[in-house]
Amino acid sequence: NALDDCMVAYAGGVIDARYADVSGAVNNYGVIATRSSYINIEGGTANDCGASGIAANRGSVVDATGATANNNGGHNVYAHNASVIVFSEGTATYAGEDNIHANHGSIVNARLATLTNAGRNAVLAYGGVSISVDGADLRNASYRGIEATHGSIVNGQNVRASGAGDRGVLAYANSFIDIDGADVSGAEVRCIEATRGSVINAQNVNASGAGDKNVIAYGASTINLNESDARNAGGNGVECSRGSTINAHGVNTSGAGDTGFVVFTGSIINARSATGSFSQTVNQITSNGIIFGDEPEDEQEGE
Repeated sequence: NALDDCMVAYAGGVIDARYADVSGAVNNYGVIATRSSYINIEGGTANDCGASGIAANRGSVVDATGATANNNGGHNVYAHNASVIVFSEGTATYAGEDNIHANHGSIVNARLATLTNAGRNAVLAYGGVSISVDGADLRNASYRGIEATHGSIVNGQNVRASGAGDRGVLAYANSFIDIDGADVSGAEVRCIEATRGSVINAQNVNASGAGDKNVIAYGASTINLNESDARNAGGNGVECSRGSTINAHGVNTSGAGDTGFVVFTGSIINARSATGSFSQTVNQITSNGIIFGDEPEDEQEGE
């Protein structure tokens, strides 16, 4: 309940505070390491702070393995300016903004963490950041489950990120996201979106039930969606535009409010063994691009 920060390591300082409670900082941080400092708050608690619960700044490191950082006014876990936070198996829920926020070359390891009910994003990576949230629970973010932008990387295999208020997963501006095996269903707008030269690996995922499009790639982006569930979209099931590529072998888009598979402006969808309707005749090039799909003779081959 400090008026400013509860715990600070500054200018090369080191603090071992395992299992400490640094909750309730009125204006700022529960714990912050800054200017090449180190704090170990493994198993600690940093709830209900005015800004962030756990923070690292300017090349610092915080080990918060198994820690708890809930209900903070800003970000629950905040890595800033080339810093590192280890938050594997931690719990960070109900942030005023992002449950995990990392920027400007920082690294966060939050494997198997619980990161539900974010006030904005469950996970935000901005500006050359690397975040690992493999196996984490990111459900019910008010805005986005995972957002990676401006050259960032998020590894999130087998995450649960259903029920997002906007996008389940968004990769923007030359970013990369891996969510193989994930559940990103039920987003209010789109389950999966890649734009401006980004790549998303999303094989064997549940990307069904979006209010608008389930999956979209545009602006020279790529989505690997093979063997995924993209049923029951409010609009198009899978849409690809502006020179993008979606690999959708075995994908099911049945129940789409509009069309199952759609290409625009010189794009490619690989939809062999897929289920759903198509915006144009398969295996024929148009100005909108091409959809590779099964033809009747393919099914009869060898008879």
